[in-house]
Amino acid sequence: LTWLNVVEMVQLGEFELLRESRTNVQSADWSKPAYREATSLYFSVKRAREEVVRCNVEITRQLTFMIDGFNDMRRAIEELKCAEKMDLASELQ
Repeated sequence: LTWLNVVEMVQLGEFELLRESRTNVQSADWSKPAYREATSLYFSVKRAREEVVRCNVEITRQLTFMIDGFNDMRRAIEELKCAEKMDLASELQ
């Protein structure tokens, strides 16, 4: 019995459902550290891909916000020029 074996058994023993089980869960593939690590990495990559999609959506929203702000500013300057408030219009430019 090694320290690694003890740690693995403790990790598996933390699950209440597994404590009540009659089957030997230590022989199952999912209970082995390499499989658990691979599963963890798989889901990390999956979450990262979802985050890339969310970031792409947020980039589009941010660009739209910036373009709308720029267009609103230009429109306000043009309205000030039409209202003959050149000093304020030139200040905004």
